[in-house]
Amino acid sequence: MKKIVMALAVINTVTLIGCASIVNGTTTPVKIVSVPDKAEFIIKNKDGFMVHGGTTPETVTLDNSSGYFSSSRYTVEYKKEGYQTVSAILNAELSGWYFGNLCGGLPGAIIGGIIIDPSTGGMWKLPEQAEMSLEKSK
Repeated sequence: MKKIVMALAVINTVTLIGCASIVNGTTTPVKIVSVPDKAEFIIKNKDGFMVHGGTTPETVTLDNSSGYFSSSRYTVEYKKEGYQTVSAILNAELSGWYFGNLCGGLPGAIIGGIIIDPSTGGMWKLPEQAEMSLEKSK
C-alpha cells in the first residue's frame, strides 16, 4: 500500500509541476475587433515598441509575459477615417492554473511556481479578445 501511495505522490508531483505553462502556454491568441470593423490598429508593448499592426478583425498571438515574474501589457490603438482614434489596454492577469503547482507539494511549488511558470510566462494569461467601439469624428 505504501508503494502505491508513493507512486501516486510522485505522479501527482511530476504532472503538476509547471501546470500553468502546460495549460496556458507562453502566448495567447487575441482577437482584435472594432465596431465598425476595417479599422487599422497597432499594438505596442509596455516599452512603447510596436509589436503588431493590421486591420480589424484579426487574431494576433501575443506573449503572456514581459520577463521573469512580469506580466505583459499592451496598448491597442484603433484608427479609422471619419472616426476618433481610441486606445485600449490589454493586461495579462495571473492564471488560476498557476496555483496548481501547489498540488505538487513543495517540489511543485518550487520548480513550477518559482522556476518554470514565471520564466516561461505560463503563469499569466491575456484576454482572448480586445474590442473597441469607435465614435464618429465631429
